[in-house]
Amino acid sequence: MGLRRMELIRLRLYDLDLARGVVVVREGKGQKDRVVPIGERAIAWLEKYLDEARPEFVAEPDEGTVFLTRRGRPFHPNNLSRLTRDYLVAAGIAKRGACHLLRHTMATGMLEHGADARVIQEILGHARLTTTQLYTRVSIRLLKAVTSHFIDKHREKFGVEPICAVLPIAPSLYYELKARERDPHRRPGRARRDETLCEQIYRVWRENREVYGVRKVWKQLWREGQTVARCTVARLMRRLGLAGVVRGRKFTVTTIPEPAAARPPDLVTRQFKAMRPNQLWVGDLTYVATWRGFVYVAFVIDVFSRRIVGWRASTSLRSDLALDALEQALYDRPIIAAEPLVHHSDRGVQPKFNRSSQHRKRGCDDDTKKAFGTGRASETTLARPALGSAA
Repeated sequence: MGLRRMELIRLRLYDLDLARGVVVVREGKGQKDRVVPIGERAIAWLEKYLDEARPEFVAEPDEGTVFLTRRGRPFHPNNLSRLTRDYLVAAGIAKRGACHLLRHTMATGMLEHGADARVIQEILGHARLTTTQLYTRVSIRLLKAVTSHFIDKHREKFGVEPICAVLPIAPSLYYELKARERDPHRRPGRARRDETLCEQIYRVWRENREVYGVRKVWKQLWREGQTVARCTVARLMRRLGLAGVVRGRKFTVTTIPEPAAARPPDLVTRQFKAMRPNQLWVGDLTYVATWRGFVYVAFVIDVFSRRIVGWRASTSLRSDLALDALEQALYDRPIIAAEPLVHHSDRGVQPKFNRSSQHRKRGCDDDTKKAFGTGRASETTLARPALGSAA
């Protein structure tokens, strides 16, 4: 969408017009209002968020802020940047940056696909066109192609020289680009060599089942007698959109929601406080990356003492991992009938286990009540100091 952090944080429900596919940004940079279009995919995710997620986060009184934290409060700019950065890392995007990187990417993508620079300027809220031109990280090759296409489209109406006086291109460069289109031999030697190398790189990548990365494609070209630098192979593979297969994943998913599973009531309502031992336990799953793969750890924490009372480790994310940790906690800490216990965990389920970890059938005391809720952020914050002390 091209919004800045503060513009996204200050969005209100009445600023969204999903029927028309636009968002009204009020008092953006320079204290100016503007209208930003939204794509169909973004509209679908917004509708899903407004219908399913936001009602669970909102707290009374509802001030109409669109995006809320799990505590029902508006985002802080630093928290939004950290959250975006974490999702970029989880998605395997190696480039550093957060919200600013997404604005650059959006503007660059629009310009590369032929959008008018002044339309991008209006969406980004820039006062001058030169700022938009510096903002987009488009290659010189694509910039020349887009500019040449724009001049071809409007030259009959405005003429070449008046258009070049506004766009960042000289008339002589435009005429040279048109001459190269008519006679490919006038192109620079690097451009002609890149065209040949692109064909060779694509051939090697396809012949090796589309699994070769930059290093292996580069070495294969050298075996075939092609003298080429590795950085050149990397640059051309990025241009072609080719990439090798990466072994394994940098992260794993431990919380798998199951909408069809029965859900016990939330007896905690995000109030993670206890006045005595064995009054409130919270449970969760985590993982540790090792040389031999992921090791999954389930643990149960007593909220009163912030101490791990039950835990279990396994090399597989089996369904009874959380139940074993709870069984150990119940064995080590007998429950008094006059002092009931509440066990709280998230809504995750594991494969071949069609209920959440709070539903126990084996060895569970009748005085142990099962709680279920969405307070995962507070629960994780509670678990960190206990994990540190246990280590």
